[in-house]
Amino acid sequence: MKRIDRILATLQEKCRQSRSLLSVSPNYRKGFSAQEIAASLQLDRTNVSRDLNLLYAQGKVDKIPGKPALFFTRELEPEMDVTVPATVVAEAIAPDPPGRIDAGAFATLIGANGSLHSQVKQAQAAVLYPPHGLHTLLLGETGVGKSMFAEIMYRFAVRTKQLSDKSPFVSFNCADYASNPQLLLGQLFGVVKGAYTGAEKDRSGLIEKANGGILFLDEVHRLPPEGQEMLFYLMDRGFFRRLGETEKQRPANILILAATTENPTCLLHTFFRRIPMVIRIPSLLERPFLERLKLIELFFLQESTRIDIPIRITADALRGFCSYDCPGNIGQLRSDIQLSCAGAFLECIRQDDSELRITLSVAPQHVKNGLFKVKRPKVEVDYFLNQENQDLIISGNTDFPRQNRIPPLAGSFYDLIEQRYQALRLEGLSDDEIYNGASSPAAARVGILVVAHGHSAARAMAEVANHSLGVEYAHAIDVPLDHQPETILIAVEETIRKIDTGKGVLLLVDMGFLLLFGEIITSRTGIPVATAEMVSTPMVLEAVRKAYFGRAELAEVAQAVVNLNPCIIRSGIGKPSDSKRVILTVCLTGEGSGLRLKELLEDCLPELAENGIEVRPVSLIAGTAAPEPLQNIASEKELLAVVGAFNPNLGEIPFFSTESIIAGTGLQRLRLLIHGLPKKITLSPEADVSRQTLLNKMEATLAETMRFINPHLFLKHILTVLARLETHFSLLDNGRLTGFILHAGAILERKIQEDQPVAPFPARRLFLSRYARELDWVSQACSILEKAYSIRFCQDDCCFLLQIIIQEDIPNALHSQQSL
Repeated sequence: MKRIDRILATLQEKCRQSRSLLSVSPNYRKGFSAQEIAASLQLDRTNVSRDLNLLYAQGKVDKIPGKPALFFTRELEPEMDVTVPATVVAEAIAPDPPGRIDAGAFATLIGANGSLHSQVKQAQAAVLYPPHGLHTLLLGETGVGKSMFAEIMYRFAVRTKQLSDKSPFVSFNCADYASNPQLLLGQLFGVVKGAYTGAEKDRSGLIEKANGGILFLDEVHRLPPEGQEMLFYLMDRGFFRRLGETEKQRPANILILAATTENPTCLLHTFFRRIPMVIRIPSLLERPFLERLKLIELFFLQESTRIDIPIRITADALRGFCSYDCPGNIGQLRSDIQLSCAGAFLECIRQDDSELRITLSVAPQHVKNGLFKVKRPKVEVDYFLNQENQDLIISGNTDFPRQNRIPPLAGSFYDLIEQRYQALRLEGLSDDEIYNGASSPAAARVGILVVAHGHSAARAMAEVANHSLGVEYAHAIDVPLDHQPETILIAVEETIRKIDTGKGVLLLVDMGFLLLFGEIITSRTGIPVATAEMVSTPMVLEAVRKAYFGRAELAEVAQAVVNLNPCIIRSGIGKPSDSKRVILTVCLTGEGSGLRLKELLEDCLPELAENGIEVRPVSLIAGTAAPEPLQNIASEKELLAVVGAFNPNLGEIPFFSTESIIAGTGLQRLRLLIHGLPKKITLSPEADVSRQTLLNKMEATLAETMRFINPHLFLKHILTVLARLETHFSLLDNGRLTGFILHAGAILERKIQEDQPVAPFPARRLFLSRYARELDWVSQACSILEKAYSIRFCQDDCCFLLQIIIQEDIPNALHSQQSL
């Protein structure tokens, strides 16, 4: 018997003996080091280590990286998570009559007979277990393929007749609505009319759409506790209620597949214990080298099929892809291969080549670094890539499993690259000018900035566009999920200041609070910023082409991007209005009740738009002389009126209190002003409005302006807050009452929308020292709102709310601060 065969047999025997201990101890030995095998066979450890690594490369054994590395035989590893009794598994995967089990759905899964063998057996058991299968939780790092594994489980269920071919497979990522639990639960369970603000009609949820099939919940740990409880009830009883339903129960027969990147202990115990099957998908690092090589070949094959051109990968490039650190696992590996193919595609068109050539020069830098960070033994790499350094040629016509073949995609970024290349040639640019980005001397162009959530999403899209078009023009900022909005806003603003050359910047973002940055930055810097959401690689390509080579204006670049992906230019182009007449809505921050008043005026007074009158929210410190921004506006615009809880005392400019607008009398007086009543004519005094009348009208106003909060419940909570505060302060007049309610509502809405940046409170240090006791009263009262909405009021929030209450005392504090 050859030495390598003796080593394999010894390892198998040790693993078999170790597994026998599983019945009496869960801490059985899972692997053995080269030193242990060498001692058993009385062989040199170096030779044993070399042979074990070769067996690992051949897929005959598996390895746990470490010092020392441990080897074991995968086929002898326990096949099930202990969550499900072994007898259940044995019954579910036992041999059945011919034709009963069709594993074809898993046959195309790379590693199904290797590192994923036990996971496949678990999945088959979960699907086939009577009567309707076992709810399953998939564990694994980002990018390991949990979503694909769930889809294969669905196909297996259809092929084995557990589900009909018309049974639905519904996929939902809980992270998409994690910042708004109410909307998230509405998406899942459905809503009834009036369940919350904006629920104007009954609407079914994804559970009803998945009835009779499979519901896949990705990032399930982002589901709030009440949602997990509702899912537990569904899994336990088979019934659920839409949001807002109190009596009617709806039946649903669905198999739930959930996935998470987190430790399952982060889930509610009641929810987690109702999921009997737990399957862990290994990371790319944990999988055998041969499987990684097969994945690389598959992804290059898919790209070759897309563009219908053979792909030649040089030996060094292949070594780089086989060896580099890939923390994003299979998802990152696919993206890096696509990025390399996109970079090589332009050169292929330029040279009119019959094949796409992938060299290290077109690969991302971290792939190149793989040649210097080989974690796998060199013998393993060279064994499969051969010593002759031959190139690997992959063609879309290769005989490969049909399920893995991808048809050419119309509108893919390869099509865009070719279209842009031909268009630039028609514009008279040479190949060198296109490839090197040297179309003409430097001049002002629209800046391009990509900002997206994740560790590399924005950078990857910008790299594809820059590499494909041969320029270094698109800039990118990746937004880690644990970073605060204020931090990201600062970084985005600094980058926009750097890249603006006088023609503005197009901000391409994915979702969330990033959509609001354009307007904020324009107001701070004066730089025109257009914001487009739902960013994709083709959008970035088109933006760079239009801005860099076409030298188009900002509006034209933005429109071209929208035409590719008809998303909304969220805030249009952030630039000062051309309107000469303006009404100011003032509040403490310019972001709270001022914005709500602007929306209310524009909704109630359509004649504002008809007469070209701008409504502009501004920040104001109550009771002080007109701040510099107001003086600037007054010098540039014709101020018609000021609306707000505080009167900035701008001389002859009419002031309308917030309560008068809500009560309706202020709106009538504003209409007279809009239609030509001279500002110098004295308006009749506003009639006093009772508190109850004001509160009744306030609820209607909140219903118009609040997007994420039930106004009736909010008003109930805020009145409890005010009742507590008025035990310390005197009874608030109507002006302060409306200002407090509107600003508190704005704070809540802002925090529900992913905690957007909070405006800093001016003179905070002196304010804190002077009103420490009063701030404590406000903080204690606001705890009612914190408990009701699961948010937290920061110190700046409490300072602004207190300032509304004691506004008459603020001027002295501010003047004292300025004199320090």
